[in-house]
Amino acid sequence: MADTHALGETSKRLGTYALIAVVLGAPFGPFWYVESTVGRQASLVHIGGALVAGSVVLLCGLVVLERYAGVRAKALASFDGFFLGLNAGVLYGEWLGLLGNAVAFSGLAGALVWSLGFLEIHDRIR
Repeated sequence: MADTHALGETSKRLGTYALIAVVLGAPFGPFWYVESTVGRQASLVHIGGALVAGSVVLLCGLVVLERYAGVRAKALASFDGFFLGLNAGVLYGEWLGLLGNAVAFSGLAGALVWSLGFLEIHDRIR
């Protein structure tokens, strides 16, 4: 009986880790799609659509993690919010025509805004 219980706990833990990996990676699907299809010719509609779609996927994933896996997802919201904002900011900087390292400034500004915004949205949902 003890082996079955330990196996069940291990299986539950591995399932939770797999769910966390999906929640961490899935919001970037729209950005990967935009990069692979449109590339550097992304318009504001592409950037905004990818940001909104990724955000909705992230919020759904956070709700699933908190409700079904019992995981506090505030750190995941901040982490993924940072990188969603970074991706959107970099694409926006490229759309503006910024060159080289100057794109990093728009990316970091987007990362800061979207990370803090996601923390606020997460707190309001809870």
